[in-house]
This record gives sequence, structure tokens and C-alpha cells, in this order.
Amino acid sequence: MTRWRSRATIWARTIELRIATRGWREGCVQTATNRVQVRQRGIRGWAIWSAPAPARAMALTVDAVALVLGVAAIAFRLDRPQIVLAPLLICAAVAIEGARRVERARRSTGTLHKDLQSAWSLAAALLLPAGVAVVAAVAMYAWWRFRAGRCRPFAWVFSCSMTLLAVLAAGTVYHLTESGLRDVPAIGGLSSTVGVLAAALAYEIVDVALCGALILLLSPGTSRVEAFGDRTTASIDAAALTFGGLVSILALYEPWAMLLALPGVVLLQRVLLVDQLAADARTDTKTGLSVAGWWHERASAELAVAHARGTSLAILVADLDHFKRINDAYGHLVGDEVLRAVGDAFAAGVRGKDLAGRFGGEEFVLALPETNADRAAAVAERLRGRIATLQVPSRIEVADAEPVRGLSVSIGAAVYPDHADTLDSLLRVADTALYAAKAAGRNRISVAGSPATGPTQRAADTPVDSDAS
Repeated sequence: MTRWRSRATIWARTIELRIATRGWREGCVQTATNRVQVRQRGIRGWAIWSAPAPARAMALTVDAVALVLGVAAIAFRLDRPQIVLAPLLICAAVAIEGARRVERARRSTGTLHKDLQSAWSLAAALLLPAGVAVVAAVAMYAWWRFRAGRCRPFAWVFSCSMTLLAVLAAGTVYHLTESGLRDVPAIGGLSSTVGVLAAALAYEIVDVALCGALILLLSPGTSRVEAFGDRTTASIDAAALTFGGLVSILALYEPWAMLLALPGVVLLQRVLLVDQLAADARTDTKTGLSVAGWWHERASAELAVAHARGTSLAILVADLDHFKRINDAYGHLVGDEVLRAVGDAFAAGVRGKDLAGRFGGEEFVLALPETNADRAAAVAERLRGRIATLQVPSRIEVADAEPVRGLSVSIGAAVYPDHADTLDSLLRVADTALYAAKAAGRNRISVAGSPATGPTQRAADTPVDSDAS
């Protein structure tokens, strides 16, 4: 289930924001006390009941369909032992054990995690009768969740349901394709191979469609690339399903020979960690935005595109006003939560093609392709307004503690080619405009060459003093 796990964080971050405002209590239990509390709440305490109605309806429908089809498949097709079942389950278990260290490393950094369990699920769909394949898929998925991954209960149920539907779809497509082409003279010798390819495609379509649709329903603002995946996730899915197809073809001749595929699957799983570590190095851990070096590299590429196409590129430099005072008043842990909330506000307030990064401390930077000075000012003002409405919990352990509110940000903007023609020059011009906004009273925006604009006075509930920090 690469798709669900590789994109679950998109919704998880939405949930984290809603937890702070709606009091959601969900997720995996880490202590004995929490386990007792969750058992007391039962299914009624699952997060799915607080999800948007369309998303809730889709998730429950998928679960119900998977349950009905799975039980029907087991009832009608679980009629004889399968010699391939034992080596398949052994291979899946060994692969899961080999991936545990990789998954622990990913979870320790709070990053997305991807796995190759779809390889064994596809093999089950191709090699086993429908009923046996369903039992095998559930067993493999349950073992994976128990040994290598954890998630919220309803997410586990939905992911398992998607796996069952993908397995049933792949098995059906394989048998129909293989039997239909077996007697075709031009293709007869390749009927199994064509059937495997068709089954892998069916598995991927079901997986991508169900997961992507649910993500869009849960978070309507999510882009299609974020919901349905990019080339990287597609290539990982293709690698996993290719392994599954090869294992299946190999097992047709000798079931225990599928053990030969184990080293390759485990090695590929570990290669994914290298790619994930590279992504971690490009991401600021406190805000989830790009780190300065990676942002500079991407912004330079966007500037080159703007130069080649003759379009504009706006650079915004933003500084959170009086951040030191927030740290002094509430502590650095709350200060980190403020940075995270501001980072989320910046990420949510721009387009998918815009680049948001953290330059260090309380300073943020954005690159806005195809944006002129007027549009840059409008975006900066919208972001300033977003920050002004934030409320960040100050004492999570105290129920009635007042949140940190009245935050403000000063933003300076510069535009290519109006103000400069290199990225470093644009940053310097935008930084100068930023200090002009601060000099004008903070909580303002300033486009290079224009006076700073903003509210006439600071909000009355600003939690910090008005002097410089």
C-alpha cells in the first residue's frame, strides 16, 4: 500500500491542525494509559467519525465492499491447500522483518514512509485462488502493521480494504486476460506475461484511485499530484509490482524459488531510505518548509525559467515580529510550535508551484513564479492576514491556558526583472524592503520602491511588547 502510506502525511498534517482546534483524539497508542482510554472509546472514538461527510462515506463504503467481496471470495474459493501459500507468506514475513529498521529510521524523523509490500500482495493475487489470496493479503498486511508500521485504527482498516480490493481486481484481470489470450496464435505464448502486466496495472489503478480520491475528499485543497502521486511514487510502485510479477512467474515453475527475490526486495527497501534521507536534508524539521540551501537551488532554477520565458518572479522575505519575546514569555517549545504554525500558514497560503522556505530563526522566504509587483503585494498581504489570525496553544497540559495570539509578520518583496536580475540581488532588495516595513511599524508589507502598507495599529491582544527585538 505504497500510495496510502506515502501520502498519508498530507491528511495527517490537516488532522494535526484540526486537533488543536477541534480536540480530536486519535492515532496509535504509545502508553498503557492511552491503550485503556482507546479501548474505552472503541470504534466510536475513531477519527473517521470527525472527517468530512463525503470522505467518511467513501471510506466506509470501501470498507464495506472489501468486507463483502472478501468474505464471498473466501466462502466460494477456499477449497484446497495451496503449495505456494507457505513460501509466499515466509517471503513476505522476511521482507517485513528486513524493512523494520528502515521504517524505524523513517518514523524517528517523522517523515513519510513507503514500502514494497504490494509486491507480495500482487503475487498472492496472481498465484492463489481469490479466497486464499484474501486471507494471505490480510495476514501480510496485519503482520506489516504489527511489526513495521503503526497508524490510526480507521486508517489501518481503510488501507487493508484498499489492499483487498486491489488484490481481487488484479486476480480477476489476470485470469480473464490470461485465459482470453491463451488461444490467440500471435500472443498465446505471452499470455501469462500480458496477464501479469494487466493485473499490475489494475492493482495500481485501484490503489491510486481509492487513495487519491479519499485524500481529495479529506483535504479539498490538495493538488492532484499530492493526492495521486508524482513520478517518484509511480516509479516505486512500478518497482514493487514488477517484483511481484517476477516472483509470480518464478513461482509458477518452482514455488520455493521465490526466496531468490528476497535480497532484491530488501535491498530496494533500503534504497528508499537513502532517497528519504535526501528529502529530509532538504526539509526544515520545525516548519516542514524547504531549508535555505534547497530553497535557493530551486528558486535559482525558477529564475532561469523566468529569464528564458520572459516572465516575472517575485521574492518575498518575511520576518516574524518580536519572536524573541514569545520565546522569553512562553518558552522555546511553544516558540517552535509558533514557527510550525507560521510555516503551515505560509505553505497553505501560496500556490502549489510557489516555493516556501525557512532561512533561519524566524525568517521565511518565498519565490512566486509568474508574479508581478501588484500580485506579490496581494499575496504578501494575504499571508500577513493569515498570520494575524493564528492562535497557537501555549500550555497544552493546562486546559484553560490562553493561546498565543496577535502574531504579526513583516514582509518585503522584490520582483524580477523590475528590481534585480539575480537571485542574490533579489534577496538583498527584498530584505531591504523588509526592514523598511519594520521601520514603518512592523506588521506591514513593503514592495521595493513603494512605501510600506499595513494596519494602522497593532492588535490589542498582541502578546509581546512593541519595541524592537
